[in-house]
Formats: sequence, C-alpha cells, structure tokens
Amino acid sequence: MLAASIVAAIAGAYLVSGVTGDNRLAVGVLLAIGVVVPTILTGGYGALPDRS
Repeated sequence: MLAASIVAAIAGAYLVSGVTGDNRLAVGVLLAIGVVVPTILTGGYGALPDRS
C-alpha cells in the first residue's frame, strides 16, 4: 500500500507538471508527501472503512 501511495504521488506530480507546463514537480511531490506521511503516521487511510 505504501509503494502504491508513493507511485500515485509521483504520478500525480508529473501530471500536474505536464498540465501546467511549469516545472513544479518538486512542489507537487512535497505536497503529495505531506499527504502520505500523516497517513503512514496514523496507520492508514482514515477516510476508508476498516477492513481488518
């Protein structure tokens, strides 16, 4: 799940960079990491139902 999150974050950053035509990949990655890290620290996606 972690690897998928990282891949999605990078892909999202590339997508934003491509759409805007601006070199904001680093900013996109930082914003994505800002979402992924709290998710890891809290032990999962709070918005999703617990399937355990």
